[in-house]
Amino acid sequence: MATNHALEVEGLRKTFKARRRIVTAVDGITFAVQPGEIYGFLGPNGAGKTTTIKIACGLLRADAGTTRINGYDVWRNRRAALRRIGAVLEGNRNIYWRLSPYENLQYFATLKCVRIPNLRARIEDLLRFFDIWDKRGDMSLQLSRGMQQKVAIACSLIHNPDVLLLDEPTLGLDLQAAKAVKERIVQLAREQGKAIILTTHQMELAQEICDRVAIINQGKIAAEDRVSNLLRLFSVQEYVIRFHGAHGDRVRAIVDSSPTAEITDGDEITSLKVILHEPNDLYDLMAKLKAADLPLASVDKIDPNLAEVFLKVIEGHEGGPA
Repeated sequence: MATNHALEVEGLRKTFKARRRIVTAVDGITFAVQPGEIYGFLGPNGAGKTTTIKIACGLLRADAGTTRINGYDVWRNRRAALRRIGAVLEGNRNIYWRLSPYENLQYFATLKCVRIPNLRARIEDLLRFFDIWDKRGDMSLQLSRGMQQKVAIACSLIHNPDVLLLDEPTLGLDLQAAKAVKERIVQLAREQGKAIILTTHQMELAQEICDRVAIINQGKIAAEDRVSNLLRLFSVQEYVIRFHGAHGDRVRAIVDSSPTAEITDGDEITSLKVILHEPNDLYDLMAKLKAADLPLASVDKIDPNLAEVFLKVIEGHEGGPA
């Protein structure tokens, strides 16, 4: 059963009946995640993310395709596969609120047939790892949402899985709680070698911690690559050039033929935002501005972010062939 991948998904397809018609939720999705990798699964609502994740962790059965966890097929070798995967699919609703964090971990250890002799030490290690040891005896209902999320992730790790599926792990958390959860996710991947797949609408989160992302739309993967490669692929030569004083009319006369130019007039600063298609275009434009004796204040290149890449991929995918 040796494999280089912690999770392999190949040719997944899933349809549902809805109001007398067949809806294709997942349409031939294939991807693989390595141990120690954080893989982002991005897409608009209804794109097929959650259906794919539920198939991957054995909650739904695909109409076609296979899912393997460390080489074990989720349906043919169900027990062996599910021992190697943990999931947090509904945020803090994964835990029992009337139980304490310690009791939740005990319950999930029993549910997952964890019978290691040092179970108490395992529970303590997880509670300390997520900085909730001091709250171990409190009713989970009384904890903050951030702490509840930490308890949920801890419970998903009680059986020490190789693969962890996280659905919107920082949604609704305050900045401090979200930062703490992000740090633990990175530690789980980098220090413990967990393969982590997370779905999120928070592009900043994906850009900050993911090694690779897949953008899914209409049940298909529209783009997949390392975050740095996607940012580079969709990079454009976009600049903001600022001038001291009110010079909107003079700047407009120079760039009037450019459809991408945006000019913001101000009494103290005039800004020109422009997209240039060739590297030499910037030198040509700066030469014209210098010849007009405009008082230059600054020149800044605007780098793309993952949110912009996401929108471009989705727009391009929806505009492509059916």
